[in-house]
Amino acid sequence: MSRSDADILDDIATAITSIHSHLQHGPISVEIVMDAVAMRLLEIGEAVKGISPELTATEPDVQWSDIAGMRDFLAHHYFATNPEIIQSRSTSAWRLSPTPSSA
Repeated sequence: MSRSDADILDDIATAITSIHSHLQHGPISVEIVMDAVAMRLLEIGEAVKGISPELTATEPDVQWSDIAGMRDFLAHHYFATNPEIIQSRSTSAWRLSPTPSSA
């Protein structure tokens, strides 16, 4: 059973909140913080793949394919991941709204 866009957006918002929480425990250079943030970025990327094309079309400024691509990178090139990549993705969080306004 597929989930609604609203549910997926809620999951993304929760993951973004978790990223902010993880970063309160230390800089991204701390391995356990980097691992926790990377996992949430992976979750966000996977969630984005489940959002309907109708919804993504309403938000053309969001880099949906880049978000999904980061998930693929983290899942398949985990040994090539460095703190700078994780930091750049986590601080921007792709400017996704923390509370979904549409769906």
